[in-house]
Amino acid sequence: RKESSAASDVYKRQELYAPGADSGEPIVHAEGEECGLVTRGTVELWVDGQVSVLNSGDGYYIPTTLPHSFKNIGPDEAEIISANTPANF
Repeated sequence: RKESSAASDVYKRQELYAPGADSGEPIVHAEGEECGLVTRGTVELWVDGQVSVLNSGDGYYIPTTLPHSFKNIGPDEAEIISANTPANF
């Protein structure tokens, strides 16, 4: 489930991933930046071929011009709160 809101030049969203769920094929945008915080669970973040494991309390920053995706690799639901700029996503 994804919930979002766009205000000004920033797009904010909450993403919930069931165990084993992912964001789909890697995403690439023509421009922009994204930062986020894992508030629950364990998430695998894939960015341009590099994999990082993020746990609750871990944050990330990525240029959205690089291909990226998320996957819940934990046994419980995972939640990510993120913000993107520009707000054209």
